[in-house]
Amino acid sequence: MNLLYSMLTNAKAKAASKAFLTDIQNNEQYSYETLYDLTQSIRHLLSDYKVVKGDRVAFVTRNEAMFYPLFFACSAVGAVLVPISPENHPSEIKSMLMDAKPKLTFYGEGMEDLSILGKQRIALKKSNLPAITGEETLKCLPLSDEECYKDDDALIIYTSGTTGNCKGIVLSQNNLYSMANAFATMYKYQENQRFLCILPFYHINAIMVTGLACVLSRAHIVLSSLFGPLVGKFFWKIVSDNKIDVLSLTPSIMAMLLKLFPSGADHDISHVSHALVGTAPLSKTLWKHFEDIFGIPCYQGYGLTETTTWATMTPMKEPRHFESVGLPISCCEIKIMEYDSVGEVAYTQHQEMDNRDKKVGEILIRGDIVMKGYYNRKMFTKKNFFKGWFKTGDIGYFGKDGHLYIVGRIKNIIKRKGITLFPEEVNDALREHENIVDCCAFGVEDELLGEKVILACLVKDKEQEDVSEFRSYLRSRLSSHKLPDQYVIMREFPRTSMGKININELKSIVGGKRASEVIKLLNIPKFRRANCENDSEINRLVQKSILSGEKLGMIAYWGGGKRSKLNKFDIGALDNIEMIKVSINELMGRKSIDFTLILTDIHVKVNRVPTEIMEAYFAAIQSEAESREIKTIQLSHIWEKSGLDFDAVVNSVNQPGFTEKWKRFGHQELFILQAEKRCSTSELAMVLAKQYFAIVEAENTVIARLFADHIFFTYNDLSYKKFLPKLPTVHWYSHVDGNTKKSDKPWFTN
Repeated sequence: MNLLYSMLTNAKAKAASKAFLTDIQNNEQYSYETLYDLTQSIRHLLSDYKVVKGDRVAFVTRNEAMFYPLFFACSAVGAVLVPISPENHPSEIKSMLMDAKPKLTFYGEGMEDLSILGKQRIALKKSNLPAITGEETLKCLPLSDEECYKDDDALIIYTSGTTGNCKGIVLSQNNLYSMANAFATMYKYQENQRFLCILPFYHINAIMVTGLACVLSRAHIVLSSLFGPLVGKFFWKIVSDNKIDVLSLTPSIMAMLLKLFPSGADHDISHVSHALVGTAPLSKTLWKHFEDIFGIPCYQGYGLTETTTWATMTPMKEPRHFESVGLPISCCEIKIMEYDSVGEVAYTQHQEMDNRDKKVGEILIRGDIVMKGYYNRKMFTKKNFFKGWFKTGDIGYFGKDGHLYIVGRIKNIIKRKGITLFPEEVNDALREHENIVDCCAFGVEDELLGEKVILACLVKDKEQEDVSEFRSYLRSRLSSHKLPDQYVIMREFPRTSMGKININELKSIVGGKRASEVIKLLNIPKFRRANCENDSEINRLVQKSILSGEKLGMIAYWGGGKRSKLNKFDIGALDNIEMIKVSINELMGRKSIDFTLILTDIHVKVNRVPTEIMEAYFAAIQSEAESREIKTIQLSHIWEKSGLDFDAVVNSVNQPGFTEKWKRFGHQELFILQAEKRCSTSELAMVLAKQYFAIVEAENTVIARLFADHIFFTYNDLSYKKFLPKLPTVHWYSHVDGNTKKSDKPWFTN
């Protein structure tokens, strides 16, 4: 029996005219009969491309209503659907497709580089489908139902896309049907009940919670854009306008809604009966806070893509257990694999598995919801099973109440002085603190301790830097050997697309690896390799920006000469700055650079360049720079704000004390040499050189003060550092006619 296709035919038979899906992105509504007709149309399309049982069919798209008829069309012919996110890097998408080898690839909006999709590709939209209307037309276009079995492959979900590392999880018809039935039964899905879908179809949660379970129950799916800043801003309006009954959320979405609406929803949401929360652990603090503010009961579950989502579910009627992830569902078994004396999981033939209270170990699962395996990875599949039980890699225990409690992940366990520590125990203790939004403990290698415990914290008070109160708080709640060795306050945690904290990324950030990657990007201009002055200070500024989420400040002087228009070297220099901004922003995943060009009109004035030429040139630079989101400011404005007077500074060269300063300077020849290039007499060159010196001495202190915590970029080499503001500095070199050449000028250009 074709379990999944029969799900559709039953829905069509019993609720043909009922609403199946409302697509609020495109203002379209589909009935179950329309879903059935679209499915038949896609079946004909699959037939045209000779897609048969066992073939893979990829769908690279954001959330689109056409996902559902494509899914059921594939199920009807026994093909395997492979949904892929277009947000993945092209190399990741290519890696997944090379692994899956689909017979046909559909794509939707959001996919730009079509070349990586292969030759057998087509845009999935109604205009590309054969027209199927009414029973008479269907009779003229006969389709043979492929005989399918419950263990036949139905879906491949990729959980990692790194080149050469993609991991496809194969789910069968029985996996998907069993899980849909579990959700529908536990949470009493009803016909016409309205479910809001804001999670992506290329993850199993949306496919199950606001997908197949709804079709099985003939419920009504309301399809929105993926949750993000815009959807978040209007979230409760969407919920209210569409009379949503059930929400599907993640802990990160809940935290964002609390941040956006601290006093409660801004629309009537009294019709919302409850929310189902998955994809990441839901802390007791966040759980209770969300329910208190919005008045919506929340139920969480625990599972993985490998278990077709939730293997445990929070019951709706039992007393609340905020620390647990619920009870095992009826179509699976869960056991705990105990630890041995040195803290390692013992997979032995004689290892006993039972549910004794508080026996901590790895969570093992078997049953109808456990995946068939990893696609094309037999050895990896074998490694992740023990005597028919799937090894989750999660650590937990069963309480006396039969509820499952999660302690952490095996790979996240910390071994400090030979003692096994569970990060979640530290996290749960600090999450009760009134100023903590979230926290994450993890271990890093340490010569003395083996591993030291670092606790990264997100705090409500954005100005807080002192962690002493957190130390005291945990000291009263944890044994001394469990206390963190280091606390780090951050603005946000790196997360996966489903809202889970990315531990590897977090370690990279806190450990300084990410800062090192950013600093390497300061050398991108294809000139001579840049030299960084005060490397440790630059590292401090970069790390501070990464942890705080604030933009990293950068400045550079921009000189002017005798031209009034931009030339290719001006554009090239701006290209270099933009290249750095874009590269660092991509690495950081946000706009993280605040670059300001200081237009040195004061220096140009000393050079005696005509005012109209200087103004035209700097106006052109300003326009071009700001079109690239590079800020500009006139040096004269800085002088004015700082109380520096041009005439007074220039005339100071005639004051009695100036001659002694000039003699002690030690680099008079360099300044005079540059001035002679602009002067007709040596006497005038001497005057200009002294004026430059007076200007440098006056403004450097001001620039260093106003732009403290900024990185200074210059095309002058290291020998000129004495003439520059005392800031952490990156020295680039000039570029002339395609050849690299050290700059031999302080900051004014020919």
